[in-house]
Amino acid sequence: MSHQWQQALTDFTDQYPKLMAVTGAGISAGSGIPTYRDDKGHWQSREPIQHQAFITDPFQRQRYWSRSAVGWPYMGRAKPNNAHHALAALEQAGAISQVVTQNVDRLHQQAGHQRVIDLHGRIDQVVCLDCQQTEPRNKLQIRLIETNPLLADIEATLRPDGDADVSDQLIKDIQPPPVWPVVAC
Repeated sequence: MSHQWQQALTDFTDQYPKLMAVTGAGISAGSGIPTYRDDKGHWQSREPIQHQAFITDPFQRQRYWSRSAVGWPYMGRAKPNNAHHALAALEQAGAISQVVTQNVDRLHQQAGHQRVIDLHGRIDQVVCLDCQQTEPRNKLQIRLIETNPLLADIEATLRPDGDADVSDQLIKDIQPPPVWPVVAC
């Protein structure tokens, strides 16, 4: 960042001392996580599965979990980039009082943010739809691969939020975790 921009940012944060930062997919693009939309706002891939479809349609659950199982290793390795670290530094300096993010990647927290609202949840844990217990996503990943070993070796194009391209032919053979419960209650 040039000295001129640093000074402008310092002047702005001095004038408005309790800022809230709102972030979306663009901040994590520099960490290798694709965005849902291009720079004109058009969808770049399939729209995300909606909650009702996930609950009611077995194929949609198979689709979600197969694509998530293949994409999770990429998401699990993602690291915060300079933008995440810069915002964390502003929070530590007292210039930002809150971060609200649409992202599920938890990269703000990895960068050191203390006050983050994850609007769309978080991908590093799963929640039982019956009893609301949580479980680390890594543990579910082990069960998914044990049940569906063919998912372990798929090379696929990463999509937003840990999704990955998996063929519909393969998806129909996947055994997803049960809907009720995702975690043993």
